[in-house]
Amino acid sequence: VALKEELLRQEKLEQLAYKFERKSVLREGYLNEMIAVLSDPRYGSNLQQVGASVKKHEAISADILARQERFRDLKAMSSQLQQERYWREQEIRDREKAIMERWDQLLELLGVHKDKLERYCTIITLQREIETLSVTIIALQQELDTSDPGSHLLDVQEKLQKFQLQESQVNAMAESIKKVSKQSKTVLNNPDLHESQVKVIQSKMEELENQFKALLSLTKKRQVVLEDSLSFYQLIQDFEEEGQWCDEKLAVCSATITAKDLRALTSLQQKHKALEDEMVRRHNRFLSGPLATGQDMIKSGHPLADQLMDRVKGVQGKWAMLKEEAAKRRVTLESATDAYLFFSDCNETDSVIKESITLAKSKDFGQDKLTALSLLQRHKYLQDKIQSIEGDVARVGVAGDKLKKSQISAEALYLTADPARAEDMEKLVPTEVWEDEPFERTEIQRVIEERKVPQVKTLYPYQGQGLDVKKGEVMFLLDKTNQDWWNIRKNNGDNGYVPANYVKEIDSKIVSVEVKKPIVVKDVRKVKKTQYIKQKTPLSSQKSGKDIIEERQTAIQESYDLLNKLSRERQEILQNSLQLFDFYSECEDFNKWMKDKSKAIAADENDVAKATKAFEKFLTDFSANKKRLEQIDTAAKELEVIFPELKKDVSGRARETHKIYDGLVKLQEQQEKNLEGSASVIFFQKSCEDVCDWITEKSEKLEMDDLAKDLTTVKALQRKHKGIERELAPIKDKVGQVSQLGQDVIDSFPAERENIEQRTRDVQEKWEMLENKARERSKRLEDAVGMQLFTSGVKTLQQWVDTTKNALNANEHVRDVQTAEDLLNKHAEIGDEIRAKQDEFGSLIQLGQKMYG
Repeated sequence: VALKEELLRQEKLEQLAYKFERKSVLREGYLNEMIAVLSDPRYGSNLQQVGASVKKHEAISADILARQERFRDLKAMSSQLQQERYWREQEIRDREKAIMERWDQLLELLGVHKDKLERYCTIITLQREIETLSVTIIALQQELDTSDPGSHLLDVQEKLQKFQLQESQVNAMAESIKKVSKQSKTVLNNPDLHESQVKVIQSKMEELENQFKALLSLTKKRQVVLEDSLSFYQLIQDFEEEGQWCDEKLAVCSATITAKDLRALTSLQQKHKALEDEMVRRHNRFLSGPLATGQDMIKSGHPLADQLMDRVKGVQGKWAMLKEEAAKRRVTLESATDAYLFFSDCNETDSVIKESITLAKSKDFGQDKLTALSLLQRHKYLQDKIQSIEGDVARVGVAGDKLKKSQISAEALYLTADPARAEDMEKLVPTEVWEDEPFERTEIQRVIEERKVPQVKTLYPYQGQGLDVKKGEVMFLLDKTNQDWWNIRKNNGDNGYVPANYVKEIDSKIVSVEVKKPIVVKDVRKVKKTQYIKQKTPLSSQKSGKDIIEERQTAIQESYDLLNKLSRERQEILQNSLQLFDFYSECEDFNKWMKDKSKAIAADENDVAKATKAFEKFLTDFSANKKRLEQIDTAAKELEVIFPELKKDVSGRARETHKIYDGLVKLQEQQEKNLEGSASVIFFQKSCEDVCDWITEKSEKLEMDDLAKDLTTVKALQRKHKGIERELAPIKDKVGQVSQLGQDVIDSFPAERENIEQRTRDVQEKWEMLENKARERSKRLEDAVGMQLFTSGVKTLQQWVDTTKNALNANEHVRDVQTAEDLLNKHAEIGDEIRAKQDEFGSLIQLGQKMYG
């Protein structure tokens, strides 16, 4: 049994040794084949060949690594045979050792081969990146190597935007070159690199850096050109805008003043003031901004300095015209305001004058004295109003003279005089003008765009469909063809399909891509347009401004003169009407009085004393009222001249009064005959006695008392004396009546002449004595008042003189500057007070000279 088991074990070992032998042969052949393949030094001369070699190496590496388990199995069989103490143990151990050595050699050779391929791939990729950068730099140099600065501002702005994209591309390229330079240094540091390859890489890097330096120079040069062109065209546009603004404001300043009232004119003045303020601010900005920049460009010798100079001169000329027109408009608005005020004053004054003329033309002078007085009172108010109008008329004259000397145009004066005609002086006229019109055009340009490219990452290695991808490799996703297969692109540029479940989508990658796109470009072109512009049309019948003012002044002055004339005439008429109504009233009153007296003296009275007393009273009244008839006759003659149309009425009333008077005279004569003339003489004598008693009484009152010693009492006596003088006035009238009565008695009774004249002289002498005594007493009272005033003034001034002397003689010691200044001020006050008292001294001296001189 043991032998049988040993034989079975040996048989199994023989079978295992046979299997080991057969596998060893296969493994040795495979190792020889792979070593021969990996020993081939040809990797290719370009990136595609190197890429193919890389793919080949990846396939070989995958195959070799996949057979690693087989070599392990072979080693395990050798170990098992050695453990079972197979009789060919040493041979199998040697065979297994040789195969594993060859396997290690293959793995080492695979690593060396992989390192060389990666190095070659890096070199080829570096060369390719250098060539790509060089081509891009050449393309950018061609784009930047131009001296076209642009034809206008929009063109320059578009070119500048394009340049900014190019500049950003250059900046990005600088980073790429730094990266490539770093990679090249890493590659060049490899000692296994051939010298020829080192020289090639170095030469290409030097060439790339030189190209990039030239590109940077072109970029800076192009930037300077575009920025200078932008500054120039921006300055040109600023000048154009400044010129357009000046033209707009010049049109405003040159426009006709069409204000229809003072409020609108005030609004225009406020707007013009705001315009002038805006002009000052804008001109200062213009001087410190565009003008200063333009002058600097001209001084620096700009290629387009002549064109710039023309623009500067044009804008400066427009500014000068605008300032001149603004100044003229300001003066015109001020004068127009004066003109509006002038014509407003003219209209108002003319309206008041016409209203007053209507009142002054009235023919109504009343129906009686009361209405006539009322009308006269109203006319006084009218005269006061006319007197106040005189100042308005004078002000209109002064304003008109000032306005004629102003710089306001005749047209503006005409419009302020008649604003409604402003619309007739302008009309719309079609005019063709060339204007800049913006438009858009489409242009194909190269632009740099940033795009998001979807990416995928492999979950499992895959080989097939012409692709060989590794686990974790990141690739671009071109298209999700269907649910099972996706179209991808590797980083080396190979395209192909992979199973959809072998990859997963990750975040998209942003890449810069240069594409050609149609771009809408803004441009400007000249077009002809028709505009309607207001133009002034002169009026054929328009007067000059001076004539308008003089015409209004003359019209107002003539109206005022006419008003004064009519006012005087109406005042005279009203005063004459009062005289007429007084005449009528006097006639009626005198006639009534005469009729009453006729009835009184015609009454039968049995008592002779009473009859005589009544007749005496009648004689007194009749004698006092005789002058009324003369006054009526005089007034009738004047009124017949003043009112010729009322001559018949006036003369009739006068005749009626004379008729009644004649009847009263006849009645008087008859009554005197009846009383045998005794009554007149008795009444005359009684009247003389009464007057003498009154004179005696007043004379006693005027007897001088001792004058008082104080001013108050003297002034009281003076007021009392003035009361007595007022009481003398009725006595004087009575003396006159007595004289007239005596003359009437003498006319009626000549035999009593001597007696009556003697009595009349006595009364007159006593009256004259009383008057002299009153005057003497008045003078003495005045002297007494003057004496009291003089005495009081002398006393007051003497006290002041003593006080002032004491103040001047005061010996005050000066201790410091403040004390000295106080004394000086006090002394100056005393001096001022002394000078103020000089007039009082003079007045007192004159009073004393008047009293004693």
